[in-house]
Amino acid sequence: MEFDGVEMHDDSDDESSPPSTSVLQPKQLGKEEFLENIKQFSKKTCRSFDADEHWIVEKRHGVTHMKNEAIVEGTKSGQALERYISVTYSENYRVPIFWFAFKERDSGRYLSIQDLEKTVDCAAFNWNAAVKNGMSTSLSEHPATGNCLFQCHACETPTLMAFAKNSQNYVFSWLSYMCSQFEIPFKHEWGQ
Repeated sequence: MEFDGVEMHDDSDDESSPPSTSVLQPKQLGKEEFLENIKQFSKKTCRSFDADEHWIVEKRHGVTHMKNEAIVEGTKSGQALERYISVTYSENYRVPIFWFAFKERDSGRYLSIQDLEKTVDCAAFNWNAAVKNGMSTSLSEHPATGNCLFQCHACETPTLMAFAKNSQNYVFSWLSYMCSQFEIPFKHEWGQ
């Protein structure tokens, strides 16, 4: 029996077995499904009149990724920042990977995690419960752009996204969660 993606076992007639625990099984995403998901998502967001909401699919250096670029105003420092977000596919973990970078608009200087914690009001940078529950980041070379960006580790994504295993667009469900953590505007009607 399944209830909202949680596997349940009715052992009321079986007194010899211990009570079962509900275990969420992580979903793995095939590359073709990932590519189809990001193309669908990009089409919907590019209908918006607000360019900050556009997610663009591009292929560079043999890697297809989806990106979003925007100016972030209203930071704690009062300084405008350029935000760069990218989504790639992990062949090893079969999940999407979330990449991000913020830089000062005036100087072009990229911000460290410590600078981001001081500058941006954002759940992920305050290391809230979501981060403590498995959203580790590190600085790595982005496979499409070649730039050093922060990436949220793919090894935790399957567990984090177990609730979305029956989603029609896994990337949409995953991205709605990630955007909420990074305070990136996200319209749920994009998933319809």
